[in-house]
This record gives sequence, C-alpha cells and structure tokens, in this order.
Amino acid sequence: MIRLSRLISDNMIIHKDKPVRIWGWADKGATVTAGFEGHELRYDTQTLTDGSFSLEFPAPKPGEGYVLKVTEAKDGIVTDEVLIKDVAVGLVYIMCGQSNAGFPMSRVRDTYPEEWEKPDNDKIRTFKIEENFAFKAPVEDVLTGSWKPVRPDTIDAWCAVGYFAAKKLSEQSGYHVGIIDATQGGSPIESWMSREWLADWPDRLEIADRYCDDTYVKKVLDDNATLGTKWSVALKEKDEGIAEHWEKVMASDEADRWKMVELSAFLWKTEIGHTIGSVWLKKEFRVESDELLTSDVHLWLGTMTDADVTYVNGVKVGETEYCYPPRRYVIPAGTLKKGLNEVTVRLTIEHGMGRITPHKLLAIFTGDTVRYIDEDDNECIKGAKNLIDLSGEWYYRIGAVADEKPGTDFLCWKPTALYNGVLAPCLRYPVGAFIWYQGESNTGENAGDYYDLTIRQAKGIRQECADERLPYVYTRLPIFGLNCYEGGSDYDESCMSEEEYVSLKKKGWDYICEVQDKLNELPDMYMADTRGLGEVYDLHPQDKKPVGERYADILYQVMMHA
Repeated sequence: MIRLSRLISDNMIIHKDKPVRIWGWADKGATVTAGFEGHELRYDTQTLTDGSFSLEFPAPKPGEGYVLKVTEAKDGIVTDEVLIKDVAVGLVYIMCGQSNAGFPMSRVRDTYPEEWEKPDNDKIRTFKIEENFAFKAPVEDVLTGSWKPVRPDTIDAWCAVGYFAAKKLSEQSGYHVGIIDATQGGSPIESWMSREWLADWPDRLEIADRYCDDTYVKKVLDDNATLGTKWSVALKEKDEGIAEHWEKVMASDEADRWKMVELSAFLWKTEIGHTIGSVWLKKEFRVESDELLTSDVHLWLGTMTDADVTYVNGVKVGETEYCYPPRRYVIPAGTLKKGLNEVTVRLTIEHGMGRITPHKLLAIFTGDTVRYIDEDDNECIKGAKNLIDLSGEWYYRIGAVADEKPGTDFLCWKPTALYNGVLAPCLRYPVGAFIWYQGESNTGENAGDYYDLTIRQAKGIRQECADERLPYVYTRLPIFGLNCYEGGSDYDESCMSEEEYVSLKKKGWDYICEVQDKLNELPDMYMADTRGLGEVYDLHPQDKKPVGERYADILYQVMMHA
C-alpha cells in the first residue's frame, strides 16, 4: 500500500523552477512509479528495503488541473494506485516564525473587511501545520495539514502576512502561489533549529537533552495541565465577586464598596498596584438609541493582562484566557436597556502586572466599521454608529488575592522542538524561498547570539533544501514600546530600575533590530523592513497587508528574476 507524505496531496502547488519530488512509503520490494496523467514525465524506482521511496522528475509547465498518479507494482502487477488531483504548478514558499508570522486573518477582519466580500481564490493555497514538538529525532512526516485555497470557510485560518503576500505575488506573476505555514506563537529561533545546527551552542543542546527524557516530558505536561488550573480554581473559590455575583450589582448602588480608577491604564501604576489575583472593573453608561436595544452591538475593550470574563447587565458576553487577543465581543440584541447600563470585567492578574492597554478603543457601537491607528497611536474606527465611549474612570474592587500563577513550560519553545516536530519534513518539499518572521522571543539574556544563530539556520535550511542560494527573506521587527516586560523599549521606573533598563536595552528589541539590519548585508538574505507598520501599544500589529506586500515584492524579484 502507498502512503504519501501529507504534503503530497490534493490541491498541492509545485514550484515551477524545481524538480517535482514525491516521497512516501510502500511495500518492501515493490516498484513505485509517479507521473502526471497525460504527460510523459515520469520516474520509476525500486523502493528501499525499509519501504520508503523518493522520486524526482521535471515539473510540467506552470498551470493548474494536473493529476499526479502514483502506482505501486509487484512482479509487473499494479497493487495500489493513488491519484493526487487539482495540482497546480507555480510559486511556493515556506512561512516560518512566531505569532506575528502565524497571526490569523480572523484577527484582521476589522482592519481589512473587504477581504471577506468575495473570499474565493483558487490561485493561492496554504498548507497549515499545527503545533507539534519532538526532541529525539525529526518526525518522518508532518502530522497535520492539507492544501486549502481561499474560501469563505478557510480564510479566517490563513496566516495574514502569508495571505497578503501570496495574493499580491499571484497578481504580479500570474502564477498560482502556495504557502507552507510552519508557524508557532512565542517560539524562539532555537526551537526551529536542528541539533547539528546548534552544535556551537552546547547550552541549548543541554536543554534539548533534558526533554528527550519521556518521564521528564510527562511530568512537564502533567504540571502544565494541572498547576495553572489549580491556581485558577483556588482563586475562584476565594473570589468574593463570584460568590456574591458582582456582575449583577450596579456599582453606583454600592458606592461605599467600590473605588474609582482611570482606564485605560497600567494598573500597577494606579492604586490597584501590583495586585495578583482578581480585580473587578465596572463602567456605567446610558443608552438612548433604540437601535442599541434591538440589534447585536459591538463591545471593544482592547487587550488586557491577563485573562477576563466580561458581562453586560449581568449577561456574560465573552471571555479570553490570555493577554494578547483584542477583546471584541458582541452584546446580543435585547441585553441593553434604555437608561443606565453597566459593563463588568472580572480581570485575572497572574503576575502583578495588570493592564488595560493604553491607546486602545474602549467603546460600544454599531455599524460596519474599519479599524485603523491614528498618528498619535490611538486605535480608531471609521463608520461607527451609536458610539458610547467607555474610557475614563471605572469602578473597581479586589475580588481575591493570590500568589503568582505557576508558569507554563512551553515544550514547543525548547531547542530543536519545532525543527524536529514541524519543519524538518517541510524542507524536503521544493520551494523557491524561505520566509522568517521572528525575533520577538529572542530578546533577553541570549539576544547576543541571534546574529550567529540566524546565519546558521539559513545555512542549514539551504543544505536541507539542496539549494545553496535559496532566498532567506526575513522581517525586521517594527516599532514596539509598550513596556520592558514585553520586550519593548520603553523605560518605566515603576517596573525596573534605570540600571536594569540599560542592561535590558542592550539585549532587547532595539538590539534585535540592529542585528536584522546587519543580516541584510549578507548574500541571499533579504529584509522586509516593517518600520512604520507596527503599533507602539501592541505586540501584534494588525497592519499585516503592507508587510505581506513587501514580502511579495521581494519574492517577485528573487523568484521571477533570479
């Protein structure tokens, strides 16, 4: 029986300038044949003794609708046949990196709503690989994924920069464009490197060795699954707000029990201080428009540190378990009432750095809107109706205090984990370029190694791809200055001393940007410069279209005019 790599599947796109490579597994001793139906292009081979095979033959001319036929035969008799349908020949690249690389289209819908008007494009396709770690050896094949064109039911999951790059590149070139999406939020460069590539960094290999122990890994996974949950459960059990249903109480009716705090704010700078535990926040507002009573209504509260459960008039309208996603909830029709209403947020603060992020829009509104950032770095919207501003003073009350929440040990972030678990089999697939959008997670103590690590990664990728001049296209990080604790460059005397800040700055965001500028001087290294495209108050800027289009311009040059 034939088993092909998942990457060799329906809707696949083959890079026009590289040989077609087909690999997989079949019965020992069988002969495997592969070719395109209706074409003479084929290559026969005897399978290896372990049953694996790899075939290469020239690609047909760029186009679509090809059918790839793979057959297995013994003693001249066909024993299995696989047809891979709707194959296209065009341009293909790997998209790799951390959260800004994998940032999904669903998170930019408020910025680019026009992309959802007709989300139907067969000329660009993506293969998304889910999180998987491995330490002992590379996996023989990717464990998840399938080739998907742009459709109403697929566009939300596309990585945004990859989507916009592919869309423009396809328009520029006239070719089909395929993206192998190998991205993972929070991942440092070491996690995307092999043991061989890390040979000059024994400290990284010592970490990888620790996670080769199955017993140790099981304990880590058990702790990840239980310790954080126990902390959250214990906090809820102590939380007076949950016991007394503060979400149903109007703060103005109990003004002697609630204090006031200015939002949006770094809460540790206010009288709330470095509270660890739960803080309940309430904002009262008046409704006069009948449309707000009979329609679903948007509620935007920016981003928060760390987790929230949000209510309107005692009705739960949304919750988010970690700090980065913007809180954009929908208030169901009939929830609001004429006159006085109230938003309640139960904010869980895990490490004493509570925040309602500054410069984010805090508002209720209706209408078809478009999000943008103004020249003063404020989040704004066009097209809003019935807008009710929720900024300014809010009521607050401490629900419960706790010790710091136990941290999660993210196994995918460890050296070699994502190379072995995701990337290694992708490098067998012929591509025209490798895109790297990363750097945020390499700020800190080990930032000084980033230049050498990147060079070694690029060299290793080219060796694995058997292309010593494979274009390595990377992203220069944009501006980000939220605060030092998130890798930004702003000094804040309330969270660290000036001496600590100076030390951190030498290893931080600005340093990584300097390294990336230097890498641009090397041959076959191409930098997509994102200066001017970031958001000072957001680690995940939503201006992904111009970033993707800068990729496209580079890819067009290196793929079409090599």
